[in-house]
Amino acid sequence: AAFKGITKSSTLEITVLNGVLQTVNVISEKVDPVVIGDKIQLDFEAILSTGVKVEKSEVNVSYESGDESVITIDENGVMTALAEGRTNATVYVEKDGLRKSNTIAVAVFDKYEGKLGDGFKEINFGTSHGYADFLDDGKIKIRCTGDNFWNTSDDGYYLYKEVKNPKSIEMTIESLYKMSTNTSVGITMRSSADPKSKNVAVRCTPDANIIMVWRNENGGEYDYKGAQNKQFPVRLKLERDGNVINAYADRGNGYELLRSFDIDLGNDITVGVPVFAQSSNGLSTETIISDLVIK
Repeated sequence: AAFKGITKSSTLEITVLNGVLQTVNVISEKVDPVVIGDKIQLDFEAILSTGVKVEKSEVNVSYESGDESVITIDENGVMTALAEGRTNATVYVEKDGLRKSNTIAVAVFDKYEGKLGDGFKEINFGTSHGYADFLDDGKIKIRCTGDNFWNTSDDGYYLYKEVKNPKSIEMTIESLYKMSTNTSVGITMRSSADPKSKNVAVRCTPDANIIMVWRNENGGEYDYKGAQNKQFPVRLKLERDGNVINAYADRGNGYELLRSFDIDLGNDITVGVPVFAQSSNGLSTETIISDLVIK
């Protein structure tokens, strides 16, 4: 700038910050339960502190199996399922000297087609993929994905019977593989096999904690209440008398009443077993149940 013949200038230095590597997420294209022999492409996304996704050509990436007797992962991220078991898969991403990683749980199952018991039906709500297998020893094995039986529309696997004026449903949960802290299996009475139907359910998480959930209106939000438990097996029961439904749990000392619900489900309803994995990577859980009785 010039003033009375005097010229002055100044220089402003501007530093552009591109951000540093902050978050790495593993992505799996697999939506069905992983079984021995499957080859699954693992992928990843890397995000900078600015929120911008990094181009894959700008980073160095490597993969690691938690147990190579169960799964192997090659340099291109192709995961091969070798044997039944539970382990982890980890991706490491490095950019500008900074290294980040993300680990996911992986469950590999033996192969089977799945078969249903007499009178049972199955449905996958939302994004869920799953199936049940009624075993020769009387137990039932269920494998599925699914996000949650929650909000206004459910997303998970449902094994059920259509029953006119049912009196009760009860079963024992033997085990449940943990894909997240909210992975769940339980029993329910629903007004229909619609994902938005009103219902009452009592279910368990992988830590054997008991949760009761209920939706009073079709398309409505859920309410919930928890109850402490210590370990599997645990036996659950729903008993219906008109519009009153009582939820029970046997934690080793006989049935205890957990809560009573007043909800009109109608006469022709569905009664069964809801399951969901709620895994961030789309992989499935497995549960073993026994002594399923519907009256």
